[in-house]
Amino acid sequence: KKDFITGLDAPKGMWIVDSFLLVTDIDRVRIINLKKGDLIKTIDVDGAQFLNDITGGDGKIFVSDTKGNVVYQFDYTPPSGLKLETKIIVTGGPNGLYYRSPHLYIVTWNSGKVMFYCTRGKEFHPLTDGYKQLDGVWLEGNDIIFSSWDGNIYSLSGDKKTVLFKSLVSPADISLVNHVILIPEFMEDRIRIEKLE
Repeated sequence: KKDFITGLDAPKGMWIVDSFLLVTDIDRVRIINLKKGDLIKTIDVDGAQFLNDITGGDGKIFVSDTKGNVVYQFDYTPPSGLKLETKIIVTGGPNGLYYRSPHLYIVTWNSGKVMFYCTRGKEFHPLTDGYKQLDGVWLEGNDIIFSSWDGNIYSLSGDKKTVLFKSLVSPADISLVNHVILIPEFMEDRIRIEKLE
């Protein structure tokens, strides 16, 4: 067991760009050199209340503020050039994020909605709702996979909704690698690994 970096306050979301790790930390974004384990810059996000998930691509970084009902969009030039471009107002407590240009996929904690925001047209497109405390979201091909604190991992493929895994405890921000899904169970202090069929 080895500490990679210490001195953070309450780190939540993480995203890697080149050899740099960006971490949300309450009201700041930390930029860390992955090769050296050094904190190279801290960016204060004015007005932020509870920075949560982070995603990016095409020189953009998106950060959700679940309590503030906003997603911050930054321009990012590695290693340390992070500049706020715009604030996207998202009611219902934006939580999990996933970016596939030009669409930013968002799940909300308070209102239990799945949607995407088109960064070109600057328009929201609702996909489904009626869920409880949505946390993480990921795209696998054309399937939108998302976690809910009702204990389920769901898949949305067009209009078809499927429960992939059930009876989980507080499934948080999910990740997928080679059809394997990593599921942090927040309140249990553990990570489950499941194979997608």
